[in-house]
Amino acid sequence: DGAVAVSGDEIVAVGATTDLRGEYRATKEIDARGQVLCPGFVDAHTHLVFAGDRTQEFERKLQGASYMEILQAGGGILSTMRATRAASLDDLAEQARIRLHEMSRSGTTTVEIKSGYGLDTASELKILAVTAALAAEPCCEVFPTFLGAHAVPPQYAGRGDAYSQLVIEEMLPAVVAWH
Repeated sequence: DGAVAVSGDEIVAVGATTDLRGEYRATKEIDARGQVLCPGFVDAHTHLVFAGDRTQEFERKLQGASYMEILQAGGGILSTMRATRAASLDDLAEQARIRLHEMSRSGTTTVEIKSGYGLDTASELKILAVTAALAAEPCCEVFPTFLGAHAVPPQYAGRGDAYSQLVIEEMLPAVVAWH
């Protein structure tokens, strides 16, 4: 016999029904006998905005391939980066919206959406623009995070310092100006 007192969208007390009825005045009471009251899931690390499909890599992983072996063969994040760069803003938004609503149906209430699959200024800004649009969706609370230094893209292979400079001198100022 348990109860939850809620004020606005905040849980203010949890306890026995009789105790809470004596302490709080309800404007609405919901009989949830036989039900489960569960807090929403907060997903603090997702790259929800991306294009492409890496399911074929799963078979390689099952056969013992390491992530680095898959990456060196052009898969992993590089595969997703190429597909994300090639995708239109509308296509990315449509795919991400589907994912976000599925997360919501599965109990996610809050999500941090990281960029990081564009790995160039224009693509990272495209991902952040989609994320901003998703923040207007009523299903989840969305927090965007710029993660342009997620990996070193192929055009900077062996030149990680140069890519870091791009992130610092071009990407970060562009994200600040966009925000």
